[in-house]
Amino acid sequence: MIKNFQKSYLAKLAVYLSCCLLGFGLTILSNPLFFPDGFAQALMPKQTNNNQVLIAQNQLPSPAKISNSTRLECNKTIKGRLSTSDFRFQGRRFQKYLLNGQKDQLIRVSLVGGSATQGRADTLQANPLLINPVLVLYTPNGQIVEQQPKQANVIDAVIRTKLPTNGTYSVLVTSATPGTVGRFSLTYQQLKSDGTNASVCPAS
Repeated sequence: MIKNFQKSYLAKLAVYLSCCLLGFGLTILSNPLFFPDGFAQALMPKQTNNNQVLIAQNQLPSPAKISNSTRLECNKTIKGRLSTSDFRFQGRRFQKYLLNGQKDQLIRVSLVGGSATQGRADTLQANPLLINPVLVLYTPNGQIVEQQPKQANVIDAVIRTKLPTNGTYSVLVTSATPGTVGRFSLTYQQLKSDGTNASVCPAS
């Protein structure tokens, strides 16, 4: 009977000590006196926001302010280069492209540049890739439809959306990193309404 009592007592003691250690550990992690600011938060899983953007709206120019533009043709790829002579706003360079759209038309605009990892070696070239490329689509009256990508350090940005109205849309090309210039590829496609990626460009 004494042995059974000892086993029961030891089991309860072990549970009690485990709870105490767990509580003490959580207290340490959440107490700024034990660790520098932000250390505990760094250990916690980070939440992602599907609505986040790389460039805030107040850091983007109105398309109307950019006088130079190039018209996009369906299923055609433009080999471009963002340079120091392009329109400058809030430390970033911008190029403007135009496309004609109709309400409920499904389109895809793809921008391909390079990542920061590629860029470290690529900057040795005379004509490096555009690092952290960003694509912004505007309605005919200058309202933002979509900005892509949602995360930094990716080589491409793709906007795939249904147009809200008829008219001429503006597409801005820039970089999430202020002051960055470089070459890129830009492709515009009209897609089938069933959501497939098959292009349905009108006959020229």
